[in-house]
Amino acid sequence: RRARRHPPHTCQDTLREEGNRFFLTSSFCRLSYIRRLNQILTHMKYGVSRQTLLLTAGLVWTLAGGKVLAIGLAAWLHEHTHAWYFKTGEATLVFLLFFCLVFHRLFRKYTARIRGKSEKNCPFAFFDTRGWLIMAFMMTLGIVVRLFELLPPLFIAVFYTGLAFALIGTGIRFLLHWYSFRRSL
Repeated sequence: RRARRHPPHTCQDTLREEGNRFFLTSSFCRLSYIRRLNQILTHMKYGVSRQTLLLTAGLVWTLAGGKVLAIGLAAWLHEHTHAWYFKTGEATLVFLLFFCLVFHRLFRKYTARIRGKSEKNCPFAFFDTRGWLIMAFMMTLGIVVRLFELLPPLFIAVFYTGLAFALIGTGIRFLLHWYSFRRSL
């Protein structure tokens, strides 16, 4: 007996839920491509492990610090100042302020958050929504300040250099935490 086929415009495709899995049901369920799609949908498991989140966080923080350092050093090289040791001291102060007061708390918060997550997570879940918004705001602010030259280049050189080393240091802390967490499993 032949199955009656409906034209595509009368197809009633729906997505039904059973438990935590979704199945594609259709008037064309006998077709092999629908079955294959159904198999793919039920077996797909997106997500990365907690180890991968720690590794990703470390790489993102380190790469962001490297980019900020390149901008800071470029601004530093364009300024010809004889008081470089004062500027180095100021950059060290910026580093200590950000590394000890800001990024230390963020490191502890995000590592505890990552350790408390399940085994399958979104690859970008090493930050929470607030963290992503703050990062986007800071990047936008930095681009606007440099684009419209709102601050002198020497300030940008000092501030970006200190901030960059704090970012890189925090990224290295994430990578070390990832390494120790990986070994403990």
